[in-house]
Amino acid sequence: MKGLDSLIRIHEWKLDEKRRKVADLERFAQRLHEQLANLEKELRAEQQVATKDPVVAGSYANYAHGVVARRERLLRSLKDIEVEMSHALDEVAAAFREFKKFDLIRSRNQERAAIREARIQQAELDEAGLGVFRRSQTR
Repeated sequence: MKGLDSLIRIHEWKLDEKRRKVADLERFAQRLHEQLANLEKELRAEQQVATKDPVVAGSYANYAHGVVARRERLLRSLKDIEVEMSHALDEVAAAFREFKKFDLIRSRNQERAAIREARIQQAELDEAGLGVFRRSQTR
């Protein structure tokens, strides 16, 4: 039973590690979304400035190309994170199945032990009851 408990703890630890990895990936994806949103706000603000000031309008094209390149890199990173997150979720599911398998074995073993203990107690009670009955019959 101790070996099974150790095995369960190991699988539970692995499952927790994989869940942490998914959470980290989700946080990273959230940061990328925030960066994309900030980039869009910044671009709109620069567009407004460029429409009002002809001096700034001349350099706006270079700025816009840089923003487009940054947006593409962020979107590419976001897609990579989503693929990695999909794999990580599959790993979490597999780790959970492994953990649950051993947890069910432990539960069944505990149920069997409880049933065995109940049978032993019942047999002792039956024996005591028979002893009382026999004594009452011999008097």
